[in-house]
Amino acid sequence: MITIAITLFFISLICLAFASTRWIGVVSLALLFFLYPLVFTVLLVLAGIVFYFIHVHKTKHNQRSKHHVQPKLPSSRD
Repeated sequence: MITIAITLFFISLICLAFASTRWIGVVSLALLFFLYPLVFTVLLVLAGIVFYFIHVHKTKHNQRSKHHVQPKLPSSRD
């Protein structure tokens, strides 16, 4: 049961990535929600967490590192 749900979920995500197959992805996500609502909810939460760490967390890290100033090395002239 769970392998079918996970497979359908990943196929849906792949279909959502392309404009020509986006409707198949939406239909398969709806089918997954109606067949396995608990598994769908868990997978949706996990996908949200992954999305957060890939996009939002990375963006926050890049904003902090924009203000990095290169330290000056000591002069070797005596």
